[in-house]
Amino acid sequence: MICRTKHSEHSSDVRITLRVGDRSLDAGQVVDGRRYVRNPSDVPPGLAELTISVDDREDTKQVTLLHGIRADEREVYFRSTSGFSRGR
Repeated sequence: MICRTKHSEHSSDVRITLRVGDRSLDAGQVVDGRRYVRNPSDVPPGLAELTISVDDREDTKQVTLLHGIRADEREVYFRSTSGFSRGR
């Protein structure tokens, strides 16, 4: 007897967003307390929300931007101020 299993390929839709006030910045990746933003703009140090969405399931955490964000710099350093809270 031969058993066959049908495998379907699935690529997850992953989005990483940093929200600071009314601004939303897209990220390419988050690594060890730093984040690489695709569309940097000048933002002073302070609180922000880091949201990671995988296939429309969102997790959000509060972070502190240690040095703020500079429009000419894609690397942003942050420290977590809370754990992730599950969204949808």
